[in-house]
Amino acid sequence: MTLRLLAVDDSLTIRKLVELSFRSMPCVLDFASSGREALEKLAAKPPDVVLLDVLLPDLKAAEVCSALARSKTFPNTPIILMTGKDASVLEQFKDFPFVVDHLGKPFTADALITKVNQVVERSGGAAPHPTRHSLFDFAQQEQAAKALYEKLRPHLGLLPEWFEQLGEAAPAPFFARKLLTPEVISELLEALTPSFRAAMGNALPGPLDPEAAPANLEGTLAGVSFSEVLRSLMLSGRTGALTLQRGRQRALVYLRKGAVTLVTSTEMSSYVRGASPVTGGDLTTVPADALARAESEQRSSGKPVFVELSESGELPVPDLQGTLFEQGRRLLGELLDVAVGHYAWRDLPLLPRYVEACGRTLSGAQITLEHARRRRATPERPLGTVYERVPGFSRRFRQLQLSESERSALSRVDGRRTLAQLLAGSGQDASDLRLNLSRLAEVELLRERSASAESGNKVLIFDPDWEGVQQPLSDFLMLRRIAHTLIPLRDETQGISVVRREHPSLVIYNATDTMASSLELARSVLLSNELAEVSLAAVLDYPSTVQTEALTAAGFDVVLTKPIHFSDIARLLM
Repeated sequence: MTLRLLAVDDSLTIRKLVELSFRSMPCVLDFASSGREALEKLAAKPPDVVLLDVLLPDLKAAEVCSALARSKTFPNTPIILMTGKDASVLEQFKDFPFVVDHLGKPFTADALITKVNQVVERSGGAAPHPTRHSLFDFAQQEQAAKALYEKLRPHLGLLPEWFEQLGEAAPAPFFARKLLTPEVISELLEALTPSFRAAMGNALPGPLDPEAAPANLEGTLAGVSFSEVLRSLMLSGRTGALTLQRGRQRALVYLRKGAVTLVTSTEMSSYVRGASPVTGGDLTTVPADALARAESEQRSSGKPVFVELSESGELPVPDLQGTLFEQGRRLLGELLDVAVGHYAWRDLPLLPRYVEACGRTLSGAQITLEHARRRRATPERPLGTVYERVPGFSRRFRQLQLSESERSALSRVDGRRTLAQLLAGSGQDASDLRLNLSRLAEVELLRERSASAESGNKVLIFDPDWEGVQQPLSDFLMLRRIAHTLIPLRDETQGISVVRREHPSLVIYNATDTMASSLELARSVLLSNELAEVSLAAVLDYPSTVQTEALTAAGFDVVLTKPIHFSDIARLLM
């Protein structure tokens, strides 16, 4: 059965993972990155199964399902929701019988295939199964065929003589005994060894699983970065080698069950750059001919010179595993943002011997950190931001190799001081501290919260009639279950100082008789990075087009005329 599958998700990584997961299946895949695009494709040619992301950039999944339910041509194709929530999300789609299951994010390739197969079988179809892919490309197959022919040619020449001896015997076992002798099998295996080595990247020789279905994937980086391709393969949980070809240089990333195990390159000079003689050994002490042989091997297969020289006894490497890890970590950091080149993936039943022996897992968090280190732009964060350590901090910390500046930034975080206070007391350059804290949050060692988060939404009110405004607003917010703290402001001249002290989520300011103070407050808030998250609502006792336009131009988020509709205020707090 050839399955037709439509995957709807705005994440390129998820779409790539779906593509990789079903590459070895008899499937016709189609993709959409928005709800409207999905509806167009479903109207044109409904697939057998739809994978639908719950959070799309234009329409909610429920809106997509509502449109399908109203359609007279939609054939109730089964839909699987892709979501970070648990199965309870299906309760929201109980009115749509074609929504049949959910798949929790993040998911693996195996989980995705299993879920789709279950849905297809429940709907009465035949679940697709992997198709076989050759481990060898066409050139390797041709080379192997020539090698086998050379070994078999003398024996094939005996076929006429063997036919005369056949008599009444069964042909298959008779010719098998004549042809497949231990001596011939040994010769055939020797003839195939070069082809196996070329296909497996000098992997350990060993028996191949006849049921294995290795898959090849290749393409040109166009509109995607190398990091996106790598992340897709990591999510798929596969074992093999990912190569990136740029000119004559080729980088190799080996994965074991989705985890990056070792990174190397065919360019020795760039690979050994920055290696420590203390842990990796001093290459200047190696005889020229031995170094040339090791460089030739690395240029051919990617096998690092440190490994080749260590195995030959030409160079003692005090910490071979650590050296390969550090050089691979640095090299991968340089590759992640590359967007030009040709990439190729090959599933391998066995990784090269030196990868198995000397590889050390490079965690996904470390790869994210290496990627973040390549960006030098200082992210903008409100000065009222508070950084705190995440639950499970110790476990995540052990997965990462932090720089001294990152460790210094981490040591300053106490979960109480705001970013403004950290910057004021830091000996580091302010932009470096901002950058390091942002990186630590990106790899989920730290998390951010607003300094006012503990007390819920603070609402600062200035209105001569504040008693007539405060109680109805408080009642309204309580009914809407919006956490809030109302703070009256009695003197408009102290407005900005109170805003800086309280750091409210919202300021409600009656500007009827205080236009100058209102405009000054808006300008002060807009010029302060620390107050970037503060919303402003102006109130007028009477309609005034001139005042409304002036207040809006000054930066007020909304201008309301009494009587106030509190729903307009509530949306600024949600």
